[in-house]
Amino acid sequence: MYQLEGLLKSQCDPKLSGVMSMTIKHASKAFNEFISGNPVLKESDFRNSYGYLRHSFVDYSMKWAVREGLIDGDILSGTSSKYSNGHTYLSLKVKGAVISPVKTRGPKAIPRKALYRQKLGLMNQQISLFDDPNDPLNSQVDINAPAFLLLTYGGRDYGLDYIELGLPDVDTGKWIGQVSILHAPMVISSAEQTKAADKLDLSLTSMSKKLLEDGKNGEYSV
Repeated sequence: MYQLEGLLKSQCDPKLSGVMSMTIKHASKAFNEFISGNPVLKESDFRNSYGYLRHSFVDYSMKWAVREGLIDGDILSGTSSKYSNGHTYLSLKVKGAVISPVKTRGPKAIPRKALYRQKLGLMNQQISLFDDPNDPLNSQVDINAPAFLLLTYGGRDYGLDYIELGLPDVDTGKWIGQVSILHAPMVISSAEQTKAADKLDLSLTSMSKKLLEDGKNGEYSV
């Protein structure tokens, strides 16, 4: 079985797991605070909006990490449904990988539709599924080609119980590899980590205020 841990160590930025974990955690925290601070959203009629709102907090948080230079990368144009107000799906191009975040029903669940976002899932067809790099079947594999990773997260009652980085196989609809990054450390000094976390929280608070203002006008936008 292909070792995702090896890809993360040999091809990706060592800060990747820690930064992605931090962004999801702070996005989840900001989402919970936004719901708590906006009483109307606690009504059962508004619970259908929770998925969209959390989706927005996560996307914003990940974009922020790139724009602030916590991780080197590019924000790729998102895909969306045929409807103008449908979901858009963020992808980040970083060293060694392209990453797309998605909420799942469980830590091992694989979102089938997410495999084909921007056709990025096809990138993993070049990745070897075998342990032996000298195997003749692997002779055409470019080990330096970027992988398509799904950053999955979720938890009971909109909590955050897991954060996983996974390498999906588009042919089988299964995981080639998956690793938990819920407790991944930030590979920066404690002072830098605190500064980054504080700046992200302030930025998310600013976004929350904008959402509340937009909500007063009858619509939410990010």
